[in-house]
Amino acid sequence: MKPFDTVEFCKLLGIDRDGFNKRWIKSFEIFDGIKSVFEKQLTAETYASVSERLSEFPGFSAVTRYLRNYPDSVAAQFLGYIGEVQDKDIKRSTLLPSW
Repeated sequence: MKPFDTVEFCKLLGIDRDGFNKRWIKSFEIFDGIKSVFEKQLTAETYASVSERLSEFPGFSAVTRYLRNYPDSVAAQFLGYIGEVQDKDIKRSTLLPSW
């Protein structure tokens, strides 16, 4: 990655430098340089701001993802649980042997 203005990047995302550092370290410890989510579920305004200036932040890209939302849990026993994969599950799956 090329150097970039981390202060400006933090302002765009609404995070502080410590928050940036934690996410940065996490991306290398868990994902070892593989593409990973740096910030989840941005507001539409934040997403637009970041997307406009993405060329200033090499190595980052904006990706639209869809999340399921069940406002009423009436049929939860039939539908099961659906949610985002947690970091611990990803880490565990990378430690398992692939047969």
